Amino acid sequence: MRVLYADHTDALVTSEFDRLRAAGIDPVLADPQCREEGQVLGPGADADAIVCAFAPMTRAVLQELPNLKLICTPQAGTDHIDLDAARELGICVAHTPLANHHEVATHALTLILMLIRGIPEHQAHTRHGGWDFKAAGALQRTSDLALGLVGAGRIAQTLASFADGLFGRIFAYDPFVAEADWPAYIERVESLDDLLAQADAVSLHVPLNDTTTGFADAGFFARMKPDSFLVNVSRGGLVHSSALIAAVDREHVRGAALDVLETEPPLPDSPVLQHPRIVVTPHAAFYSLKSQEDQRVATTDNLIAFSHTGKPSFPCPGF
Repeated sequence: MRVLYADHTDALVTSEFDRLRAAGIDPVLADPQCREEGQVLGPGADADAIVCAFAPMTRAVLQELPNLKLICTPQAGTDHIDLDAARELGICVAHTPLANHHEVATHALTLILMLIRGIPEHQAHTRHGGWDFKAAGALQRTSDLALGLVGAGRIAQTLASFADGLFGRIFAYDPFVAEADWPAYIERVESLDDLLAQADAVSLHVPLNDTTTGFADAGFFARMKPDSFLVNVSRGGLVHSSALIAAVDREHVRGAALDVLETEPPLPDSPVLQHPRIVVTPHAAFYSLKSQEDQRVATTDNLIAFSHTGKPSFPCPGF
C-alpha cells in the first residue's frame, strides 16, 4: 500500500515510517507540502491512502484519485474533507480523536479563567506602569458563575470534568448526544437560547459544517447574557469575527478568547488581533509534545490496521 503524507505540522519521526515499511506500507512525503486544493493530484495520483491535516479533499479532488481507498487526518476535525463525496466514492476516512482532547480542554479552561480573572487587562495595565488591582474592573468568583458548553462531545466533557468544582453550574446544549451517553456532571439544557441566556462564559465545541458555519453571528451574541465571555477552540469558521468585535465594543460581550480564526494566519492588521479585550492564540490548543506523538502513532495505527483488515483503528462516524 502506497501512502502519501500530503502535509504535516511536525517533523515526522523516522520510527513511524519504519513501522509502516515493516508492515509492507510504502510512505512518501510530499515535497513541497500540499496545502491547497488540487495539489495532491500529482504526488497522490497512485496513492492508496493520503494523510492530510490541511489539504482540501473536495469532491473534485477525490473524483480524480481513482486509486484512493483511505484518507487519514492526524486530528479529530474533518472539515477539510468532503465526507459525503468520500462515502459515495467508497473512500474510508479515519481520524485521531483521542490524541489531543486533553490539551484542547486544558487550553479552553485556561482561556476561560484568563478572561474571568481579567488577566489580559491586568497585563496591559502593569506593562504601562500601573499597579491597580481593580484595573480589570469588577471580578466575580467562579463559583458564582455558570459555564455553558455548546456541544457535549469528548473535548467538552473533558473540559467540564476539569472545571467541575470551579463553577457554580456547568451545562451544555447538544441535541446529538443521547441521554444514555450524557455525563452526570454536566447539566443539560434543551436549547441554545437557554444556554446563551444563562452562561457567564460560553465555550464552543462543535464541528464546522454547513449548519454551523458562521452560526456565532450578531444574533448569537445578542442572545448571550450581558457581560459574558466567549471562547472558541473549535473551528474559526464558527464565529463571525466582525460581529464578535461589535458585541464586545458595545460591551454586551465582556471579552473573548479565540484559538482559531476564519482566516489563518490572520493579516497583521486584523481587527481581531488588535482588540484589547480579545485574546488570540495561534491555533495552539491541540499542541503538546505528547499530543503530537499520539497523533503520529494513531495515524500509523490507522494505516496499518487498514492495510491488514480493510478498516482503520479510528474510522470517522459513518465509515
